[in-house]
Amino acid sequence: MPNGSISKQGDVLGRRTSGTTVDLVGAIVPENIGGTQTNVTDVAASVGVDTPCFMIYLQADKANGSEMYWGHVTSQYQTLEPGQGIYIPISNVNKIYVKMGTGLTGKANYIIFA
Repeated sequence: MPNGSISKQGDVLGRRTSGTTVDLVGAIVPENIGGTQTNVTDVAASVGVDTPCFMIYLQADKANGSEMYWGHVTSQYQTLEPGQGIYIPISNVNKIYVKMGTGLTGKANYIIFA
C-alpha cells in the first residue's frame, strides 16, 4: 500500500480515489483556491454565494473599527478582532454569516479552499 493511503472503498471529499485506495494527501490539498472581500453591516449576511468547499479562511479586515461577529444563519456570537482570521472547515461558503456591531460597517476577507 502506498504511503499516505488507506485501504477503503469509497471517496474522501468526493474526489481522488483509485480503486480501493484513498489518497489522503490528495483529498486535503485544494484543487481550487479563490477568495474576495465583502462589505459587512450590522445585519447578518452570508459571506458569499453558494460555493462548495471544504474550508475557508475568514478574516476581519485590518481597517475595521471594531470586532466582526461570525457564525451561522441564526446566531453570530464568535468574534474576530481587526486583522484576526480563522480557518473554518465547512462544506459551503454560504453557511458562514458575518455582521458588525450596531450601526457599524466593515469588511470581511475570505479565501475558499475547494
